[in-house]
Amino acid sequence: MSNSHPSAPPEAQAQGLLLAGSLDQALPLLVQSGRRLLLEDQHERAARVLISAARLSGALGGTAEAEALLSQAEPAAQRAGLLGDLWRARAELLSRGPGGDSGVKPKTQKDPQEAWQKAATLGDERTRRAALLRLAELRIVAGDPGGAAGHYGQALVLPSVVEDRTLRASLLIDRAICLQAAGDEAGSEADLLQAETLLGPEDGGLRSRLYGQRALTAAQKERFAEALRLAAAARNEAVDASDVMAYMSSVVLIASLHMQMGEEVAAYDDLVRARVSLKDLLGSDGEQLVAPALAAFAERLGPRYETVRDRWIEERRAQRTNQESSR
Repeated sequence: MSNSHPSAPPEAQAQGLLLAGSLDQALPLLVQSGRRLLLEDQHERAARVLISAARLSGALGGTAEAEALLSQAEPAAQRAGLLGDLWRARAELLSRGPGGDSGVKPKTQKDPQEAWQKAATLGDERTRRAALLRLAELRIVAGDPGGAAGHYGQALVLPSVVEDRTLRASLLIDRAICLQAAGDEAGSEADLLQAETLLGPEDGGLRSRLYGQRALTAAQKERFAEALRLAAAARNEAVDASDVMAYMSSVVLIASLHMQMGEEVAAYDDLVRARVSLKDLLGSDGEQLVAPALAAFAERLGPRYETVRDRWIEERRAQRTNQESSR
């Protein structure tokens, strides 16, 4: 049974179908409604409806159709001041990659980075922030941490970021990581110091990331004792915050530090203990979170892996024996 009344306007029918999960049936009604609103010179509504239709079409795999709908919406979006929304939708479409019957990206725009840049330039603050953060991610993937730091810097001066203590701290840490990768150690530490002043008792996950970044900086200078201390602090913060992903990041960091120090058994111990802890907390799902790190560890060691594992087993057996004899 349909969830939309046949006598209702197409836009209302489409909304009912969307709520019911009938996306493919809602799409033609959205397109019909958007085109009717264009003819009626209802620019803002027309632009919003056609942009929604384009997003839906892209989600359903109709890349070429989605781009055509955005092109139809563009004049109305310009009149209504919604070009930022339109370019964000276009950037999202291009970021999704080829799709639909054509199997190719739209001819009018091949680079999602350019579309994100237009969204950052033309959009409202919410759109600008999303676009700037996406641009930063693209620069990181492209191996340009300095460029990513520049985008984070643009986001950091937006009023909504300035007013949000936690978000600002998070983006300062993001920029610090990029600045360190770009060779600006002083700028990186300045951002970490500023972020640290913003963190409250409830921000253990962010504090874990901050300590982890400082640990990496110390390791780069071969100050491994300091690096291990900071990495352990990062792990403790993650545990206190019940932040599983921050915990995994800190454990992998500690294991990596032990590997750099030539302490392969200790690195294996770090990962095995994490597997046990996460299995106790999350069951098999927790155990699987550690599996990729253990697989990478085994691959890195190659034929030595079994030797390291056997040495770990022997050390654990010796520890248990000592504990029993001391009772």
